[in-house]
This record gives sequence, C-alpha cells and structure tokens, in this order.
Amino acid sequence: MNDTQLENPVQRDVALAVLTHLQKGEFNEATAYFAETFQFNDWGIGLEFRNIRRLADFFKKTRELYPHSSLQTDKILVSGDHVITEWTLHTVLTEPFYGGLSRNVPISLQGASIICVENARVKSWSDYYDGLKPHAAALKVAHPLMLRAIAAAKKRNDRINANKICDCLRCDFLPECDMASTAIRERRRTLRYRSLLVRQMVQMKNKIGIEARLFGTETSGGASGNRL
Repeated sequence: MNDTQLENPVQRDVALAVLTHLQKGEFNEATAYFAETFQFNDWGIGLEFRNIRRLADFFKKTRELYPHSSLQTDKILVSGDHVITEWTLHTVLTEPFYGGLSRNVPISLQGASIICVENARVKSWSDYYDGLKPHAAALKVAHPLMLRAIAAAKKRNDRINANKICDCLRCDFLPECDMASTAIRERRRTLRYRSLLVRQMVQMKNKIGIEARLFGTETSGGASGNRL
C-alpha cells in the first residue's frame, strides 16, 4: 500500500479503521466511526444513505451477495480533512453455464473513495467506480425525485420496491437521470480536488499573514499571497 500524507494522520487512521472493519465483516464497528449527520454515496449504483442502520444493512447485504469479496487498499492521500483512497475489490460472480450448470467467475473492480473526516468522525463518504458495465447489458439510473411514490408507499420493502422498478423498466416508464461519462466524472473529481487544495493554500497563507502581523512583521499580497 502506497501512502501519501500532507497532514492530519488522524483522518488516515479513521479511514483505515473503517476499511479494516468492513473487510472483517464488522459492520456495526465500521459505522460507529460515522458522525451523527453524515452522507454516504455509492455513485457506481446510485445509492445514498444518511441513516446509520440502513448503511449497516447495506454493508451486510453486500457481503451476503458476495461472501468471497476482499478489498485491497492501493493508495491513500490525505489533505486536510479529506482522505482519498484508491482500492481494488476482488470478488466472485456466479454465472449460468452450459446444461443448466453454473460457474464462478473471479473479477477485479478498481475504484476510489473520497472521505471527509471531522473530529475523528466520517462526515461524508463517496465511492466512484464503473465495474458494473462489463457485466450488464445496460445500466440505468432512475431519477429519485420522480420515484417518490415508491418511497412514500405504506407497504414497502426491498422486494416490493424492486418489483415496482422492474415494472416501470419493462413498460418503458422508468424516469432516468442524466449520467456524465467516465471521463467527465474523472475531470470533475480532479477539479474538485484542485479547488480543495486552492482553498487550503489560501487559508494557510492568511494564517501565516496573521501570525506574522502579531509579531510585527509586515506582509503584502493579502489572500492572493502573503510575502514576509
């Protein structure tokens, strides 16, 4: 594992602790590191969680579907309150085979996670990957606002909701949302990280200027650049 740290090793330790607990199947221990108000996004399948219990259930069901999966952390970058991890997920898919038989096909899925840690608690977590495309005829992401009727139903669970979504898809009534291409999403991720670094640079320069003025040292440049 290749580690690159700029500052705040606590953020790195929190991210690694969550990944370690997930690898061991300790989902309640992993979700214990999340803040009371948080946001977890899985952009690969278009899911969002803001409830600890539902997030833990999601981790459990994922392990039940893929019991032989293992997560390998390849690289970690820490900058301020943000942690970026590059990882590789190894798992096994069961596919139908000749004569009604089935076979296990090993696959590897590469992705990245952007984690925001504040006060030693995970404030936001976003996963990015495109590993489902080679294993599906087509990927469709439904518009969440146009499917509020399903979420507002009195009688609902995962099976009922899945049947309703399948009916919408079968009748060509599924409201889809626009998904940017992989290249555009990668460019946006790079620009967001650049914006983060610029904000931190400006904050650090302002702090240096304030400390210098407290000791009677003249500075010039303001937010654009303090010069002693």
